Amino acid sequence: MQTMSEVSKKKTVELMIEQERLLSGLYKTFSENFPDHKNFWLDLSADEARHATWLEQLSEALQKGQAFLDQGKINPQALKTFIDHLKSNVRMAEQRRFTLGRAVSLALDLERSLIEKNAFVRFDSDSKYNKAIIQKLISETRAHIARVENMAKKIRSAEQK
Repeated sequence: MQTMSEVSKKKTVELMIEQERLLSGLYKTFSENFPDHKNFWLDLSADEARHATWLEQLSEALQKGQAFLDQGKINPQALKTFIDHLKSNVRMAEQRRFTLGRAVSLALDLERSLIEKNAFVRFDSDSKYNKAIIQKLISETRAHIARVENMAKKIRSAEQK
């Protein structure tokens, strides 16, 4: 029988997986909306899909006692609110209600939010494999911020010409 804490941790990770899948879908939609920047968005989308897979692996490791999650300030309700926000933005993207600049700005806000929540640093494991997954989640999300910031600079530069 799982304790309330174990159930809460499982739900938290499920929400994190859903969040990554929604980000992947949002970026895929942006790839369709902005064909001149298709590869940029598809790369981000593929990364987010991979992050969801990694979180699924960490979830399995948690269930087996091979990984640990210190929920700390990770609030499942805040994750649900973030997911609702993502769903709303996915719908808007599907309706093509974003300019490229707005899409990039949103992506930057979303990626920064993931880092600020420190969600991935709350995981730990004795397993080198699981530790590597955790580190990759953190480093790739930080790399996303740098890539999106770079795209934002390019857009601002193009707008000034």
